[in-house]
Amino acid sequence: LSEGAPARDRATSKREALDALPEGAVFFDSGTGPGRGVEVNVTDRDGVPLAYLAAPEEGELTPQGTVLLGRKRTNNYGELYGCLLALRTAERLGSQHVFGDSRLVLEYWSRGHVTAAKRASDPALRALSALVRAARAAFERGGGALAHVPGGTNPADLGHHRD
Repeated sequence: LSEGAPARDRATSKREALDALPEGAVFFDSGTGPGRGVEVNVTDRDGVPLAYLAAPEEGELTPQGTVLLGRKRTNNYGELYGCLLALRTAERLGSQHVFGDSRLVLEYWSRGHVTAAKRASDPALRALSALVRAARAAFERGGGALAHVPGGTNPADLGHHRD
C-alpha cells in the first residue's frame, strides 16, 4: 500500500466473488459454534438459511435456520451432512449448483471414497457417505455440479474464515 497499490475492501471483494457465481446456487458449511457442538448451515448466495427445505432427519433446526447436530458428531461429519442437505435443497429449488469449502467432502467423501479405517471406526459416517454419493450421482446425472468455494467467500460459513 505504501508503494501505491490500491487498497481493496474485503467486503467488496467477497461480494464480487459471490456475484461471479451462478445465481440460485446453494452453499453449505459446518462449524462447531458457540459450545453447542456441530452446526450445519445451508444458504443461498445472500446467506439466507435454506436447510429447512431439505427436511433434515438428523439434528434440530435452530431459530437461526441452521441444523444443530450437537457434540456426538465431528465437524467433518457435519460438512458431509451439509452437502447432503445442500443437494436436497438444490433439487427442491431447481438449482444446478452446490458449493462448499470442504475439499475432503467435495473430492472424496461425497463420492464414497472413505478410508477403510474411517469406515470401520465410524459406521454412521460410512452410511452417510453412501447416501451422499447416491444423491450426488443423481444430481450430476441431472446436469448439476458441485464445486469448491473458499471459506472466506462461502455465505454459509459459520465463522471460521472471518474477514
